[in-house]
Amino acid sequence: YDPSLGTFSSTGSMSTERRYPTATLLPNGKVLIAGGSIGITPTSTCELYDPSLGTFSSTGSMSTERLFHTATLLLNGKILIAGGDLSTCELYDPSLGTFSTTNSMLTTRKFHTATLLPNGKVLITVGNDSGTYLSTAELIHYTEYDYTAYAATMQPSITTYPSEVDKGTEYNLTGLRFKGYSEASGGNFGPMNSPTNYPRVYLQFMDSSGSISTNGPSGHLIDVSTSVYTASFDWSNADTNLSFTTPSDLPYGYYLLYIMANAIPSEAKIINCTWFTPVISININSSSYDFGTVLKNSTNVSVSSITVTNDGNVNERYSLHLAAPTGWGCVTDTAPGAEEFRMCGNFQTATAQTSHFDIGGSFSDAIGTTQRVCSTGDFAKDDEGEAAKGYNVPPSEDRYLWFRFESPSSTTLKTQQTITVTITAEEQP
Repeated sequence: YDPSLGTFSSTGSMSTERRYPTATLLPNGKVLIAGGSIGITPTSTCELYDPSLGTFSSTGSMSTERLFHTATLLLNGKILIAGGDLSTCELYDPSLGTFSTTNSMLTTRKFHTATLLPNGKVLITVGNDSGTYLSTAELIHYTEYDYTAYAATMQPSITTYPSEVDKGTEYNLTGLRFKGYSEASGGNFGPMNSPTNYPRVYLQFMDSSGSISTNGPSGHLIDVSTSVYTASFDWSNADTNLSFTTPSDLPYGYYLLYIMANAIPSEAKIINCTWFTPVISININSSSYDFGTVLKNSTNVSVSSITVTNDGNVNERYSLHLAAPTGWGCVTDTAPGAEEFRMCGNFQTATAQTSHFDIGGSFSDAIGTTQRVCSTGDFAKDDEGEAAKGYNVPPSEDRYLWFRFESPSSTTLKTQQTITVTITAEEQP
């Protein structure tokens, strides 16, 4: 199924027909097909589906045949297989392609639910035991995942986090022990330690009931760690403070957010990716700018800038236009004549010079009486980078607008003149 097209197409077939297997999306993008029945006979066999190839391949088998069991993706990337008319459980390790036994449930169960909780435990509820429907529940608290006794020294802890997030947006996390307990050492000469204390950030999709599911997109583990390690990443503070960016195509819904360091996960936090109402807002730090006494037929550049701040919650771009005083005309593509002037605008961080304004060719920095949108080149000094332009401005960020004024070659007006420049914000498309 291709969500972008909304259509289905054929793909490879499993190696054998199965009834009621589990299908679990792994962190590496493959899908684990486990157990079920071949005809009426339960099976222990499993296989992997590779979406990039559209094919199935064999992997390790479970220790016993299972039917009507559950398969839950854990925070460490392993899969917990529980029950199936049994009380036993086992773990699948995608890196090895093998299963290993783990703690058993207190009760034999099939048709039960298995829900991953934020603290890493798995809640098992109801089901059927040899024809008897159950109302009981229990927690699987398996040894390899029990960091309770060592939480104060080993387990990462998230203190502040966003409860609601939007797509393609950066957010900050604070807490303790993001870099974990220690590095892992190698047995080679020289500085060969493996940097396993680099924190990793994960999102795990929850279904509408707040439970982790292994069907469809639910249970999908999303590694957003690459967004953490940007050019501005601060390793010195990474143990208590880091930022991550949500994927631009993140589905709406609830997620478990957690940090992993040294293969130890933090207690997960529940966040909601929700649709934000766009708020378009700007703040301008000065309502007027005085050029002082200006001679006729002269060029003057503002000695300071006007700060324009994105006060909205979406990326914005700005537009500029002006209103000329009575008696003067505005020109953009020629030098001012009698009773004419030219006003230019330029977003840049450093002090503006006369030569920084582009008034040739496309006249990209000249402000006219009709609204014109800032772009990669219009109203911008290109060699200062994206942070000095009036487009694609992130929320809370400042831009610094400078003006260049060219006075008329001659004028009959003797009093102070006011030219009104209007700055308009809109959501960046």
